Amino acid sequence: MADKKTEALKIVEEGIKELESAKGSVTVGVQKLSRVAKLLDDKEIYAWTELQLGSTPYINAIRDLAEKIDEEYEKEEKVIYWLFYRLSRFLRFLSSHEVLS
Repeated sequence: MADKKTEALKIVEEGIKELESAKGSVTVGVQKLSRVAKLLDDKEIYAWTELQLGSTPYINAIRDLAEKIDEEYEKEEKVIYWLFYRLSRFLRFLSSHEVLS
């Protein structure tokens, strides 16, 4: 484990130098962070870096999740619309029969 930590520290230092360089690249810095996360088995940071790098499996998973959220929102919106429609019909019925007067 000490070897992994030493290697991870070296990669992090390289990443910092890359980011501090005038010609440095954020992408390279994120790639190095991704390597460190994988090396140290930090799944959360690895997933974040893969998202930042546009990794297809992660982007597809986010897209699928967003589509499911949209579908659920549309279902709820339809249910709410239906409930208001039925309520307004019921209120009209009551008012036409002078129950509300």
